[in-house]
Amino acid sequence: MDTPEQPVGLIDVPCDADVRKLLRARASSVDWLEFPALLRPPELAAIADQILKEEGLSRGFRSWLMVILASSYWRDAVATVPFHRRLLLLPEAAAALNGNGTDSRLAVEFGRLRPVAERLGYRIMDDSQLSSISRSIGAGEIDAVLGVSDLLGLEKAVDQVMAWGVPCMAEPLLEDLPELVDRESAERMIRLPYRPNGLEERFGYHLVMREARELFRLENLNRLLPRETPTFFHVATGNHVRNRPSSSIVSENRSLENFIAPLTGTAHIAYEFLSRGGKYFRPFITLATYNALTLNCSPGPNSANIPGTWSTGVKRTAMSIEVFHKASLVHDDIEDNDDFRYGEPSIHKRYGTPTAINVGDYLVGLGYRLVSGCKAELGGDTVADLLDCLASAHQRLSEGQGAELLWRDSPNKSLTPTEVLKVYALKTAPAFEVAFYSGLRLAGPVAETSELVRAFSEYLGVAFQILNDLKDWCEDDTNKGAPGGDILQGRPTLLWALALQAANADQQKQLLALVEPNENTSASARVEQVGRLYRQLGVFQEAAETVGRLEEQAWQIANRLEPESLSRLFGYLIRVVLQRPQGLNVMLTESSDHA
Repeated sequence: MDTPEQPVGLIDVPCDADVRKLLRARASSVDWLEFPALLRPPELAAIADQILKEEGLSRGFRSWLMVILASSYWRDAVATVPFHRRLLLLPEAAAALNGNGTDSRLAVEFGRLRPVAERLGYRIMDDSQLSSISRSIGAGEIDAVLGVSDLLGLEKAVDQVMAWGVPCMAEPLLEDLPELVDRESAERMIRLPYRPNGLEERFGYHLVMREARELFRLENLNRLLPRETPTFFHVATGNHVRNRPSSSIVSENRSLENFIAPLTGTAHIAYEFLSRGGKYFRPFITLATYNALTLNCSPGPNSANIPGTWSTGVKRTAMSIEVFHKASLVHDDIEDNDDFRYGEPSIHKRYGTPTAINVGDYLVGLGYRLVSGCKAELGGDTVADLLDCLASAHQRLSEGQGAELLWRDSPNKSLTPTEVLKVYALKTAPAFEVAFYSGLRLAGPVAETSELVRAFSEYLGVAFQILNDLKDWCEDDTNKGAPGGDILQGRPTLLWALALQAANADQQKQLLALVEPNENTSASARVEQVGRLYRQLGVFQEAAETVGRLEEQAWQIANRLEPESLSRLFGYLIRVVLQRPQGLNVMLTESSDHA
């Protein structure tokens, strides 16, 4: 089929309206029953290439067609989401029209779409607010994302949205050609009727994530894990002590508002901290793994099974892993002297270090109690296996954290990449492993799968930690601290070990001098010098390549797992956990130029 000449720089979107109509029809005719799993970009690209080849059209249209295909794939799933739980991304031009009254033709086109979405009840965001998308999805505020933007904007957004498995649709545009807006198609997408037919009840991964979070609402915590009232022997009941007026307990100078009753205060602080915030990713893994073995939990639009309600034992086991995590955070904040956690003062800053240590210890006990209290439902063998896995993970995590602390406080700052990877494996892999194992064991006896899970957890956890190291040096809106903060905090990182390994004697001496406690150089200057040496030594590239190798090994395991639903889940987790930081490509390019 002949197509008109494309304008320079605009080859991604077909200029001919008939071509766009043809490709939309082909996308709508795809039998998505053949693709029950969460589609990845490579799979979309393969379908797009096949259609373009059959129609004799340019492969330059691939990106545009991939967006149309993804929208067709998710259309039925999006329709099951009420309008008020859909998020619409509009380009900055639409925001400009709303705020500044710009009269550009593109802004006018978008200005006609925004009121339609507002009347229907959509949440609306500027497509430049990409960092807010994951937060909104993770917070369980939205169940579908629709976008109207240029291909570059959609590419950035879809990478994040698809990683979460949230139904999404989009209408690609070109800023310089308002006549290519296809406003009718965009408006049809926005007006897609809400059709409740039970699909919204099905547990796609994002819905399991929301349910995991719901477990930690204070009312659910109190219901699933009622606080025990301290019991005492007769001598402690007060019968042998002359009662005094209760008002004398609180001094006139102490605020009643901030006063916490000593006998119940530890539980109060602990439960409040559990409900305060976090991603709740660990209980999600347990619940999703359990679902993968007990249900056909496909996150695709054609999922056909609706799960039952999780039993109390399943919920409490999933919760226990998060409780252990929260206990470690209380102690980590003390060890690192962090001022804030979840946007509020950390426990030791608010109540003092001794109380914080005690709250962390209380949470450890609470975690074990969550599981041990379900022996009647789960059976003694299952509970014993779960507790053994939890205890092993607890020990290994402590060994990893201890290794990091001992290195941090040691005058010898030399270490090898292998040593760092072992520390990472101890610090990160057990949390993933215990979450996976718990889901598997709750579903039944665990055989050879446990070894695969352990290896997968190690690959995933270590790669995740390396990405955190790289993110520490990325300058973008997702990095809350100053770039290079790990250097100032004295954390052992793979970047540091790779630099020492690649450096010559003079460079090693310079690196070691920059982290000396009595170094008088300003913090910013030290970070700058270390960063420059990292770039010269190719450290950032080597670390990124290591992530790639670990990711490939994780995929090899994920592809071997049975049943297919478990394999699908592990693939989904690879994409979510190993999302690259926004500024990574820029940093790697700059590093390559300086090498």
